[in-house]
Amino acid sequence: MSVFFGRSLLAVLVLLIVAAVLAVGNAFLKTHREYTHLQERQRELELNVAQLRVQHDQREAYLRLMLNDPSFLERVARERLGLARQEETIFRFDGRR
Repeated sequence: MSVFFGRSLLAVLVLLIVAAVLAVGNAFLKTHREYTHLQERQRELELNVAQLRVQHDQREAYLRLMLNDPSFLERVARERLGLARQEETIFRFDGRR
């Protein structure tokens, strides 16, 4: 009976070791997939931040011009708001013929 018991114990130990290796391997693969996904997400967010920084810099430069350059401010008021000086008359033409 001791030979049978020894072989059974060995088989159980081998199965436990295989199960442990499979469990650790599965956990590693899951963690690796999550890590890869998070790396990709980080790259996307870093690209988004870079784009937002460029946009911020452009808007900051525009604001600086609006605050510090009277001729730029006048041009924007004329083009975007359709404003004119008191002595000016604005003619608008329909582009259709």
